Amino acid sequence: MASNVWARLFMRPYKVQNMKKTLILALIFFNFSAFARENIFVAKKENGEIVDLSRNAGKKTVIIIFASWCKFCHQEMTRLKQLQEKNDAQNLEIIAVDFDEIDDEKDYLLFKQKFPFVFVKFSDILQNNVIAKPSSIPASYYFNENLNLVKEL
Repeated sequence: MASNVWARLFMRPYKVQNMKKTLILALIFFNFSAFARENIFVAKKENGEIVDLSRNAGKKTVIIIFASWCKFCHQEMTRLKQLQEKNDAQNLEIIAVDFDEIDDEKDYLLFKQKFPFVFVKFSDILQNNVIAKPSSIPASYYFNENLNLVKEL
């Protein structure tokens, strides 16, 4: 008897029209915020420390993909260093992703000393829905304080 009541209450066909109204009201009520895509970028530095884009909420962030042998990468990273010095370094985080896994180690270490950025290797990216494998380098991704992608170069 109890299972029969259950079937009558919850298994009766629900009109599609009512489902549409309910969905529209839910979307209006939640103002679409529940469906916003979160930008995810998590990588591991050489020392094992985790770099997580979500920890940069409240400050601007730039992710740049580079190779130490690339002349244009040097120019772009020099501009980013000047931008970081011009602005308050506390409000701007620059994450440099080394695209070329076969860089000369000596050049790579000099590169890391020259630029005060957070460095990770492309192969050490653990989670990512923000950046794609670039067709050319340098590739830069600019995020605002809310971690929304503002510009991609």
